[in-house]
Amino acid sequence: MAEHPQVSVRRTVLEGPAADADLLVLGTTRRQGQFGLQLGRVSYTARHRAACPVAVVPHR
Repeated sequence: MAEHPQVSVRRTVLEGPAADADLLVLGTTRRQGQFGLQLGRVSYTARHRAACPVAVVPHR
């Protein structure tokens, strides 16, 4: 957020069906010694089946 102050971010935690989401953001970690984004089971499934855009964000 400090890197891009012009971008508005609103954090909201809601319980309910993910199908109602406008954007699904998932975190992931990078595995040592491997290149590229390694998707886990949840990230992979959400990316292929979600009805909304999915952002998979690697941990720094």
